[in-house]
Formats: sequence, structure tokens, C-alpha cells
Amino acid sequence: MKTAKRILVLSTYPIAGANSGGQLRVKAIVDAYREAFTEVKHVGIYARDNYPYHFAADDIRIGGELGAKILADGMMADVRVPEAIVADADLRAQVRELLVSFRPDVVAFEQPYLYLGLHGLLNELPVRPQIVHSSQNVEHLLKPEIMRGLGYSEPIVEAMAGLVREVETELCATAAVTAVVGPADAAVLAELGASRVVLAPNGVSRKETDREDVLAWEHELRTRGISSYALFVGSAHPPNLSGFRTMVTTALGYVPRGSAIVVAGGVGDMLQRSLRGDSLADVTAHRRLVVAGRVSDARLQSMLARAAAVLLPITEGGGSNLKTAKAVISGRPIVGTSIAFRAFEELMSLPGVTIADDPAAFRAAVARALVAPSLGLERPAVAESVLWENCLSDLVEAVRAL
Repeated sequence: MKTAKRILVLSTYPIAGANSGGQLRVKAIVDAYREAFTEVKHVGIYARDNYPYHFAADDIRIGGELGAKILADGMMADVRVPEAIVADADLRAQVRELLVSFRPDVVAFEQPYLYLGLHGLLNELPVRPQIVHSSQNVEHLLKPEIMRGLGYSEPIVEAMAGLVREVETELCATAAVTAVVGPADAAVLAELGASRVVLAPNGVSRKETDREDVLAWEHELRTRGISSYALFVGSAHPPNLSGFRTMVTTALGYVPRGSAIVVAGGVGDMLQRSLRGDSLADVTAHRRLVVAGRVSDARLQSMLARAAAVLLPITEGGGSNLKTAKAVISGRPIVGTSIAFRAFEELMSLPGVTIADDPAAFRAAVARALVAPSLGLERPAVAESVLWENCLSDLVEAVRAL
């Protein structure tokens, strides 16, 4: 039986057409809430042109000059959106109408940013909804790391870090429930003042392969002369590219003849754009590198089912990774870093998992996997802990108890 609660989930991106890690996490949380509570609404608040193709009718899409200004700031967009809610009368009225008309019992913020723009509006309401703070990272630590990697000046990075820490601290002190993906994040946010912390690791849905798509993918492999491949799946997130270049590299001489590295997802587009014509490594990469780009769910399942190994070359960032959960549930051999198993430490000893933090050792493990591909691995029931229904159960129960 569903509990009678009105839950409003807010994020700075849509979940319609979800494909990135953050979007998939929020969609899974919304789906879990809809199984447990009577009324659940998700609203993304974001610059319209940042997500022009997939959106829901309830989303608040910021267009015109204001939307363009938000987008112009690149990595600052996360804080420009809530600042716009405070400063722009029309946008503020639209958000206020959402709160007044829906009258939520619980407002759940995914990441801390929107709280910067909404805490004043929440104080104006005749009712006081309970606040839930959920985040896949400690944002005041991750955001500066990414900005430095993109070449932002240190004064801008420090200003951003200070602002995000301030709002994260205020939200931790206010929230009735704080959901984190792993123990390390729990410790940091508890230090910032979070009182009721629950673990809600990133997970994955169980999906079956489509026979026709498997056959189509195998035909493509034969056409390319590829007998085995290692698969890396990642979104267009800068740390994904830097991890690939560090651990896998584009100097693919260690990949055996007839084998390849296949890259799927938005990170492939980033990788393609970064290849340099004057770099010998990048030129030779084309012989053993297949950049598949964004693919359908059916094709991704086919790729996973046939892979000699799934690669997790993650070298930075906090939280936990959807890529890791997807790799574990696939049943394929895994070559990953210890950072890739953050919040999944108990799964590092599963059959077929190789942990390598040294780039040379990582590549050697990839080469071994490519010449001895496995037909599949029997993994113990603990691997099912990465399914969303198991990952989010404690969060749902904590919200039910409010």
C-alpha cells in the first residue's frame, strides 16, 4: 500500500530521455518514490538550450536572454540557475506557483544547488515541507576538481568551492534526510551538519538482451574484423575522458591484432574531438579504437553481453559510479581502478574483477582479457545489491518515516 505523501523532486536537469549518470539516478529515485507514495512530481529547472530535445511538461525551461546567460557561464550554470530564481521576477513567480499549487509534504533536492534559489520561497509558504537532500557527490569537493581540469583560474575555482560549500552546509543542517552514495560522502556531509544520513548507492536496472540486436552487433564486429573487444561506457563528463587517456590511453599498441577498445556514450564524442593529427599515438589509435558514440539501450546491452572485459578507468571524483553497477550486473570480466569501486568496495573481490591503479598494470590486464575472453561469469547474489530497488530501499523508508 502506498503512503499518502506528496513528494516534489527537483533537479537542474530533465529526466525525460535520461542517459547520463545524474539523470538516471534521479529517474530511479522518482520511480522508487512513485512505487511507495501517492503523489510524486519531478521538475527539472534548467536553461532550455542545454537540454533541447528531451523534457517533460512539468519542467521549468529557462529561455531567452536569461537562459543564454546561464549557459554562457559553463561550469557555473549550476549556481546561475538558482541565482536566476532569486533575481528574475517571472522565474521566481513560476517556481512559487509550483510550490503553492502542488503543496508538497516533502521537497527532495537532487544535489544542493537549487536550494540556493528556493529556501527563501519555502519560508514564504503557509506549510513547511520536510527537506530531503540527495547527491551522488560531495559537490564542494568535486566541482572545483572538474573546474581545475578544465582550466578555470584559481580565484574562480575557490569562489565556486566556497559558495557550494556554504549552500551544502545550510542544506545539510536543514534536511530531515540526507542521502549519499557511500560511507566516505556520509562522513563529509555529517561533518557539515547532516543529522539523518542514509546510504543510497548508485545502481542499475536489470535488462535483457535483444536477440536481433545481438546478431546485428556481431555482424558489425565481423565486418570490422574484430574478434574480441574491451568496452568502456561513459557520458560526456570531463573526468571520464581524463581517466580513459590516463589508464587506457590512445597508444593502443598493447591491444592484440584482431581486438579493439570500444567506447560508447558521450565520452566517445569527446575522445574523437580530442584526437590530435600530429600525435603518433592518436593516429595509430584509429586501428584499434571503435568510437560508437551514443547508442540505444538495446545496443548497449548487446555490447555488454559480447565484451571480453568492461573497463572502469576512473581516476578522480567522489561518490559512486553507475558504470560500476552496470559492469557488475553484466556478468562480464571487469578491469577497473579502486576509485571506480568507491561505495562498492565489497564487490572488488567478485570473480572476474581485476583492480589496477597503475596504468601499465591496467593495460596488461586489458590485454590478457582480450586474448582469453570469458563466456560469462557466475557471480554470487551479493552482485544483485547494485539493483536500484536494493540501492534505494533505505532512502524510501527514511522518507516514509517523515
